[in-house]
Amino acid sequence: MSAVLPTDKTLVNRAGVDHSAPADMSTVQDTDLLLINRAGVDYKCTYLDWKNSQSKAPDVGAVTLADVAGGSRFTSTAFPVSATMTEDGLPVSTKKLKAYVEGTLKSAAQSSAITSIGPQPPTYLISRSLRFDGTASLTRASYAGTGTIALWYKSDLPNTAQTIMAGLPQVTPGNSDWNFILATGVTPAAIGSGFKGYLADVQFVDAQTLADSDFRNPDGTPKAYAGTYGTNGFHLPFSDNSTDAALGTDTSGNGNTWTVNNLSVAAGAGNDSLVDSPTNYGTDTGAGGEVRGNYATWGATYAGAAGLSNGNLDFLAPATQNAFGSISFTTGKWYWEITNSGAGLSYIGIMDSTITSAIDTAWGSQARAYVSGGSKFDGTSTSYGASYAAGDVIGFALDLDSNTLTFYKNGTSQGVAFSSGLIGKEWKPFVYGSPGSGCSVNFGQRPFAYTAPSGFKPVVKGPDMVLTLADNTGLASFALNDAVTEVGNGDDGTGTVKSVNAAGNTLTLNGLPTGWDVGSAVKGPLKASGGNVKLYCKLDAAGAVSDLQSADPGFTAWTPAGTGPYTGTVTFPATLPTGSPPDTDLPAGTTITVEVEASNTAGTDSATSNTVAPA
Repeated sequence: MSAVLPTDKTLVNRAGVDHSAPADMSTVQDTDLLLINRAGVDYKCTYLDWKNSQSKAPDVGAVTLADVAGGSRFTSTAFPVSATMTEDGLPVSTKKLKAYVEGTLKSAAQSSAITSIGPQPPTYLISRSLRFDGTASLTRASYAGTGTIALWYKSDLPNTAQTIMAGLPQVTPGNSDWNFILATGVTPAAIGSGFKGYLADVQFVDAQTLADSDFRNPDGTPKAYAGTYGTNGFHLPFSDNSTDAALGTDTSGNGNTWTVNNLSVAAGAGNDSLVDSPTNYGTDTGAGGEVRGNYATWGATYAGAAGLSNGNLDFLAPATQNAFGSISFTTGKWYWEITNSGAGLSYIGIMDSTITSAIDTAWGSQARAYVSGGSKFDGTSTSYGASYAAGDVIGFALDLDSNTLTFYKNGTSQGVAFSSGLIGKEWKPFVYGSPGSGCSVNFGQRPFAYTAPSGFKPVVKGPDMVLTLADNTGLASFALNDAVTEVGNGDDGTGTVKSVNAAGNTLTLNGLPTGWDVGSAVKGPLKASGGNVKLYCKLDAAGAVSDLQSADPGFTAWTPAGTGPYTGTVTFPATLPTGSPPDTDLPAGTTITVEVEASNTAGTDSATSNTVAPA
């Protein structure tokens, strides 16, 4: 009997004498007998036995998981769950659920909680780079000696092998990042002749064979060279841009200055001395040309490399086509400018980063654009702002914290163009035009024509960020260049692994989206396991699955229907956060199992269901 009811007739027998049950049962002694008559049936037990019956934990009985015949295996499938709970004592106060899948799965490593987030300060500062357009070069008198040459380069020109200097390996640009070259036994020759891209911190050490570690830190970041240069050695940091000729200044102490050919420091789009740099540092005031770091350029166009020039900052459409920025955004406040040229562009703005092909009638709502005739476009054209043409400077102020996009014409705001639907997506700059239309873009690697609105930043990758973790859980599974996401506290954006230090419990990311939080974990990309893997479902109270994770999250509060049996579902979405359909992540043979837990003030009980293998 679970409890005495008001309608029960209850007597207390002490030493053979019957007494009416008192209102306060605390005066009853453990050895007293309780005599209870309920609906004509007598029950008798000691008060101690009755008290013990009131202190029993619930008993979770059969837990049943049902398959869904003819369903889509896991994709958008709701698996029915049923559980019985015997309340032989205090009522159940809490119900919880857990679900997991097992099989030869793709799995994603997950770290422990982040305990601190901090920028990786550069140990060596590279202040400027030089932009080469295929006609520019640096030259000096030749000589026969050999030695070690080290330099940094960057170019977004896709699918084109290039030579920076005779004797150096060809480079195949296209990843939008700064890269390092070290070569020994090299005789210096013309630098940059025929090259299209950026060069920074070119060093030659005469008559010495040096190693990567002489110029780079263990994490791959630039390091100050501490040795001597030899008689014919030189160091070209390109930091002196007081005149065109000063760009070739040698700072090694040898005075081996190089001659500058077709390189300019003139203000504006023709300036080849930029703050695009392999090291990230500096303070931004909104003027542009201040913060050092890896800046955006135009990346791939639909037609490939055609139409890109001047370090991929200039675009001239040889056919009706578009160009996309090489950096995309999910959070933050960003500003950049384009100067229209040629026939003028038709559409300029931002594009959903999933769009990578031709822009035609299919893009529709994937764009947020300012149209040349004086309208805005998000799938539907609406009157907006003034018209623009060749020579006009258009500024873009994208605020992904406040959900707004504002366009500026020659420094004058045209008003907020879009104020919804921006947050929660990843965007990249884009332009689109007919043959002969084009522009020069400035993402902040040189001074802006008009100062950016307060709080808006140039489009440059952030400094390397060091995440210190509670322990080294999962770190061995993270690899260089893995795309990683935040788990918990908003799940803000994606970072890229630059180095892993399992012994020190740290993970260094190549830049970091704003909004990551202490207390979150880091999740890696899905990788084929090659063996049996158990992944736990991230559930809500209704049993909806939002993610899969390797760490056991414990039971989740559950709100089933009914009173016995209790019923509910475990429901998989159409797409998991990785972007892959669950049936891709969960191949044939994957099983699912659930566990149900019930608690009251006396204790807790749980039971495991049958295992289902959806066909």
